[in-house]
Amino acid sequence: MFLDEFQDCTISQYTLVRQAFHGTGTILTAVGDTKQRIMGWAGAVDGITETFANDFRAARLSLYQNFRSQPRLRRMQNRMVAVMDPAAAVPEATLTGDGGEIRIVSAADEWQEAAQITAWIQSLIWSDTPASQIAVLFRNQPELYSPALSQALENAGIPSRNDQELQDLAVQPLTKLLVAYLETLAGIRNPASYARLHRSKLFDGQDEDQHFRIRVSWDAHLQHARALVQGNSSRLSDRALLNELAAGFLSFFGAPAIAALAPEYESPGRAEQITRDVIDRIGEMLASGSAPAETLELLAAESGVRVMSIHKSKGLEFDAVVIPAVEHEMFFGDHSEARAAFFVGISRTRSHLLLTHASTRQRPPEARHWNVNRRPYQEFLGYAREPGEPPT
Repeated sequence: MFLDEFQDCTISQYTLVRQAFHGTGTILTAVGDTKQRIMGWAGAVDGITETFANDFRAARLSLYQNFRSQPRLRRMQNRMVAVMDPAAAVPEATLTGDGGEIRIVSAADEWQEAAQITAWIQSLIWSDTPASQIAVLFRNQPELYSPALSQALENAGIPSRNDQELQDLAVQPLTKLLVAYLETLAGIRNPASYARLHRSKLFDGQDEDQHFRIRVSWDAHLQHARALVQGNSSRLSDRALLNELAAGFLSFFGAPAIAALAPEYESPGRAEQITRDVIDRIGEMLASGSAPAETLELLAAESGVRVMSIHKSKGLEFDAVVIPAVEHEMFFGDHSEARAAFFVGISRTRSHLLLTHASTRQRPPEARHWNVNRRPYQEFLGYAREPGEPPT
């Protein structure tokens, strides 16, 4: 039994594991990093690693090397490790090499900050870093902090997707298949989506003859649906047509085949709800000015700068990461939890890291608690500096 992200295990989860496996002889491996324990608000148990080690008489193994990040980024992470978990730190002299980029940018306000972030992202894209490999991570409230940046990215022609709203929907198997279906109908050349659709469980037959019949029927269905779109992706902006196409897709395969994609689809109406959410999201993105092809590509997670909270980024990694608003007003609350969140954020990147802070931020109308004047979080920014580098 393999238990991942174990530092965020809740008491009910651990009780289940203990009752199911304690004394059974089953080999359990729990992997977790207490420095990345940021789910205390969701019930993560403090000291769960020690509890597990005592209950199951587990042998403790420490991992000292991070093979994701380049040397300069690893040195920054190691400086934080030396504070958060001194026994896990390594001598900095062993982390040699100049690979990796860390940049600290100060700005007068959120608009200047957005312009600087956009210019940095643009330079990465020009250097062949895919936009989908660039993430902007906020400690919290991306919806309040990201409008200026979203506008700047849009003005620069850089696609972006708000994963804080979209991620849970985008990872749904049915979402991926619906988007692949719509891309196929619109004539959008996306081999990955085509392969995802045709290799899915939807085409599984009980025997070779049934499998063949499904394929033949599918070709006829696809021909009819393509005639509705007529190879013009702009027609997908028609909400009624989207509903008709999605309904035809679900009807063709039937509820049992759809339910086989994921256990949750066995619940009555779940597949229909996801379908409505997908169509609603497509409609919102089209209404904001996105082209149909671009919208489908973003939903398929094939392109676009990813904007999300640090909590949402757990388990993900990117070529480049931006952490805006490295300020006391953003990283407020319990100091150890704020430090852990910052550590999670900086450890998501392989090669490039941009940290920003602004002197002022205009209060959004919907904000309840907001400080216009801002203070840079010098401790966090200090971890980014090589010995001898002056503060920014």
